[in-house]
Amino acid sequence: MVEEVLPPVPEGLPPDEDTVSINLDDPPIFKQHMVEPSEGSESPKTAKNLGDYLVFGWYTVFICVMHEFDVLSQAGAFTYMALAGLFPDISQCGSLNLTNIGPDASCAAIEASANVCTPHYAADSFKSMPLEFGYYCSTKSYVKLAVSFQMIGMLLGATSFGQFSDMYGRRKLLLIGSAGTSICSLLTSFTPNLMWFSVTQFCTLFFAGGVGTVHTVFLMETVPKDHRFWIHLVIGFSPNMIIFAFLAYLAGDWRWTARVISGLCIPHIILQWIGFESPRWLVQSGQLDKATEIYEKIEKYNGTASAERSKLLNELIDEERVKLAERKTAKKYYVWHTFYTKPMIGENLTMAYCLLVSAILYYGLVFNMEELVGSVYANIALLGLLRTIFGCILGALDYLWPKLGRKPICITFLIAILVALAIVIPEKLGFYTNNLVRNISMLSVTAMISQIFVIGFLVTGELFPTPIRNVATAFQQVFSRLGVVFAAQFFVIFNFNPAAPYFAMATMVIGFLILFGTFIPETKGTPLSDHMPPKSEKAWHWNSGKTAPTKDVESTL
Repeated sequence: MVEEVLPPVPEGLPPDEDTVSINLDDPPIFKQHMVEPSEGSESPKTAKNLGDYLVFGWYTVFICVMHEFDVLSQAGAFTYMALAGLFPDISQCGSLNLTNIGPDASCAAIEASANVCTPHYAADSFKSMPLEFGYYCSTKSYVKLAVSFQMIGMLLGATSFGQFSDMYGRRKLLLIGSAGTSICSLLTSFTPNLMWFSVTQFCTLFFAGGVGTVHTVFLMETVPKDHRFWIHLVIGFSPNMIIFAFLAYLAGDWRWTARVISGLCIPHIILQWIGFESPRWLVQSGQLDKATEIYEKIEKYNGTASAERSKLLNELIDEERVKLAERKTAKKYYVWHTFYTKPMIGENLTMAYCLLVSAILYYGLVFNMEELVGSVYANIALLGLLRTIFGCILGALDYLWPKLGRKPICITFLIAILVALAIVIPEKLGFYTNNLVRNISMLSVTAMISQIFVIGFLVTGELFPTPIRNVATAFQQVFSRLGVVFAAQFFVIFNFNPAAPYFAMATMVIGFLILFGTFIPETKGTPLSDHMPPKSEKAWHWNSGKTAPTKDVESTL
């Protein structure tokens, strides 16, 4: 779920070519659409590597369309429990009139009454799973526990699919993941009780979490690098949340919404089947001849093929052959190398804590949409709109104001979040009542936290040297996934006072602010390091009796 964060591009070991070179990589349907090579096609003479080689063309458009259906189904799968697990407002219970007093006050009135009553819900309520199965007030904890169980499925899927995509290819895993998401979401719509609902949703999120890990990597590897950011921004979770809210409104209940998610996966499966495997993965796995063939097919489909570009491609592929031979003898690095120096220890633990807090806050609020008044469809659509607005502002500032670093932007967001929480806490304590102010404040907090996710992983990529950059990001992703699991229980743990969850959020954000301001340096504009620090800077030594050499030689680590 953490649903829109860019995962690292894994660098797996080359698998056995016989196990991955199957017909799926060479779909025949493209043959009828290929454009004949043009003698005057422009060649990127400045291309220094394969990342510079791809140019924008019809195949890029095809990838964007495919990515849209992928992200839309993912946005649905990750947002589904905000609707399916919703506890709608109780309008009446026996003789108690509970209209427009909020879920906490309604439950307090029901529990204070000596009479056993059957709750009636607002007429315009989304027909959620708790409503149909009769979970409310004191039995809410069962649903929240089920949500945490489902999020474990997402964690396991993200971890396993990332590894398998390195071994067997991006395209195959995306096909398997989307098919699994579609089938399991369809099964969810027929479940008769909470137990089977949780099992099928666990499987749905296992596959959806796997797709969420692989699909952004696939996008990064198949579109020109100058177009990655705007494509990720325009075809992202934020605008698609608005579309999903509308589709959920048309569906009207949790069963049909699950079927909608199942159906949304089908266009992606069809387009993914038509498309090619990621040529970058083929290069990384050592299948250079197959990668060359795919690049040439993309060139023909784009209409940019030429003798000059073919020569350039062969030169770049030859360079990759040399790099592949060097990589086979290169030193391997593991998670403990992310704690190699004292600054790296502080930076790694700080970013892990920050992403843990971000996940708890974001999904804690998303999984408790009943805390907001008004239409749940409108609230989800407004959240998607705010996320889009903040994302556009962030992207524009980053581009137009080069001197504005990551650190001041993140700190500004954190201060704004504290201000929003400071507005909500007095309202929860009963000093005033303003539902509109509360809604805008909490949706703003959620939208800003989603941008901190992006900043967090970007800073991680800029902090750590190339040999351990992916390992460091993977280490911190574990904490962000654990935050998702814990988020479902957050409001249950702090249910002893209406303001307690928000006090806890504010405390965690203050810790985030202090640690980030203390241990994280500014990274924007700093050159990326390609080598580990010298052994003389090592923070831990197994044999303290020996003096560490001061020579900056990576091979001595």
